[in-house]
Amino acid sequence: PWFWEKLSIEKARIVPGSTEALLDDLDREKPVIVVDAGAVMMGRPMRSYEKPNAWLHANYCFDLRLGAMDVYRRKTDGKPCAVPFFPRVHEVVDYRGAIVGVPVARTIDHDSSPLLPVGSFDKPLYFLGYPAPPGLEAIRDLKREREEQEGSNEGFTVIDMEPAGAIKPPTTQKPEGNP
Repeated sequence: PWFWEKLSIEKARIVPGSTEALLDDLDREKPVIVVDAGAVMMGRPMRSYEKPNAWLHANYCFDLRLGAMDVYRRKTDGKPCAVPFFPRVHEVVDYRGAIVGVPVARTIDHDSSPLLPVGSFDKPLYFLGYPAPPGLEAIRDLKREREEQEGSNEGFTVIDMEPAGAIKPPTTQKPEGNP
């Protein structure tokens, strides 16, 4: 996936049966976590392909996004997901997080996928208004938190999560008496 190509050409290159073999392996192994790094792999998330998308929705719940990678946690005991949808995918980035100017393959579930909150690329993002994903404590960056607190104390803005679309440009007021 390290070069961009039209999806019709890319799909024609898939070895027959390879997708089913991968999904069979995953069904057998039942990983607790699946990380979809499609935004780092030339804009090819799992959810852009019919069978992987269906498999992910059937077996996993969206947990969080770290950088440009979406993390999914295996469903437990048939319980419904705390967040009943998956997010829109991240734009294409390189391994350092720099934007790559190629389009992302549209996901099968695009129309039912809302945007995640706006936040720092270096911090976990998840849907506000739903339970925080378990295990956030394990990925805390204590040094970064300390430096952000020091910066905040000195008057710097620390980027934290805000609902998608919450940041609106300022409105300009016309002075009274002007038409």
